[in-house]
Amino acid sequence: MKPEREPATFAPDPMQVRDALARIAVSEEFRASPQLIAFPRFVTEAALAGGSDRIKAYTIGVEAFGRGAGFDPQIDPIVRVEATRLRPTLARYYAGTGAIDPVIIELSRGSYVPSLANISMTSMQSPAICRRWSGRCGLPAAASN
Repeated sequence: MKPEREPATFAPDPMQVRDALARIAVSEEFRASPQLIAFPRFVTEAALAGGSDRIKAYTIGVEAFGRGAGFDPQIDPIVRVEATRLRPTLARYYAGTGAIDPVIIELSRGSYVPSLANISMTSMQSPAICRRWSGRCGLPAAASN
């Protein structure tokens, strides 16, 4: 039996990513928390600008959360706390409001560098995609075109 291959995802256009961020920002899951949306906005923009190497707890604390130059992420856990809040909130967004959003922004555990993917509606019908992007399955047939 052949192993199941995951359908290819591809890097989205930066404008698509920015549009996705705008949809996330106004979603029910994020609109009440400007600090929570500041995190994905900062790390995604940094990644799009080719600055993934700059995405560190210190930089996020200073640039996204407005902490001063004396910010020490070992003492002030704001970045870790917000990352811990962000991951399940993004998962809820993609399981609900963002279920048909073709652009996925994910923050894997252990990293602050976002994964950006563009997934076609057709490929979301694949069991491999369903496992990878939980909550994105079971779309009605009409939505898969």
